[in-house]
Amino acid sequence: MANNKNPDEKQPGENPEGKYHFNPGNMAGKKPGDAEQTAENRGETNEHKDKPVLKPNDFPIETDEEKLKTRTGEIVGSAASTELAENVADRLNEQAHREEEDRWA
Repeated sequence: MANNKNPDEKQPGENPEGKYHFNPGNMAGKKPGDAEQTAENRGETNEHKDKPVLKPNDFPIETDEEKLKTRTGEIVGSAASTELAENVADRLNEQAHREEEDRWA
């Protein structure tokens, strides 16, 4: 058992003062100056920022086997199977149709 008579005495496993937060639930082992772990801090690239955004004149999306293409033939994505590509194209086209209707409402 630890010595409770001297409160200034460091207990086994106790961190040095002022270097660590005491909140084992969400700060276990983190230092006060630690940055949040984000993709940017880890040096990961966000490949979604580099991809073009679909515009209304790109619809309807068509499929060519596993590839998703705009009506002008530009490839905008691919899927693991032809069935999945058709499913994704249908969903994108339905969403674009709803958004177009909402603009006119």
